Amino acid sequence: MDEFQLFTLLIVPILTILSFCAWWWITSSSINKNSPPSPPALPIIGNLHQLGKLHHRSLYRLSKKHGPLMLLHLGSKPTIVVSSADVAKQILKTHDLSFSNKPALISTKKIFYDSKDLINLPYGDEWRKLRSILLHELLNTTSVRSYRSITEEEMDLMVGKITKEHCSGGRPPLNLTDMFLSLSNDLISRAAFGKKHMSETESGENFFKTMVEIVGLLYSFTVGELIPWLGWCWVLNTNTQVYVSQTSSKVDS
Repeated sequence: MDEFQLFTLLIVPILTILSFCAWWWITSSSINKNSPPSPPALPIIGNLHQLGKLHHRSLYRLSKKHGPLMLLHLGSKPTIVVSSADVAKQILKTHDLSFSNKPALISTKKIFYDSKDLINLPYGDEWRKLRSILLHELLNTTSVRSYRSITEEEMDLMVGKITKEHCSGGRPPLNLTDMFLSLSNDLISRAAFGKKHMSETESGENFFKTMVEIVGLLYSFTVGELIPWLGWCWVLNTNTQVYVSQTSSKVDS
């Protein structure tokens, strides 16, 4: 390897890193000086390195240091984190129209038919029409009262289960996430279909497992959504999974 090739191998990575640092510095300096307090961020990844496996605990520790209104950079996406009830009220009630729209994620687009559901649909005429249908047909006073007996019965069953399985010595810790997810699934199943699909049929149990996976997808991000220029990684990973799946199907057949 001659000196020119060695010089090229050394200078190209250095210039790439310096370019990214310069880009990050320019974009960071262009943010309004009146922005909320923000912890120090790294180039490219921003504050992603400060979020551990338990995100709520990481955000709590950061908010104790930087205040109840905090600015984080998740890759290239500036994100406001609110940990105060008073500030949350201002956002959700006083200035709700300014914060009504949600980011268009790949997972919500795939699951909810290009984000056509009430939660992810952008504020506008279509959203108002869908909200009116929901309030008048499903969540009106008569309908809510008709579900009261189901709610009370399922709540009694959940309390009885906690008392029986988790209030004696030597029992495993109580997993509230699974328990409340099961409760909400049972309530919706009984109100909509007249029976608890999760506990009464095998197909219902498979349906519940699928719902758990869907809920997990709703809280997931792809690399390209946080760092756009790395979006090709998600496409490559998806194509690889499809190829492996097709190959496995051929082998099984």
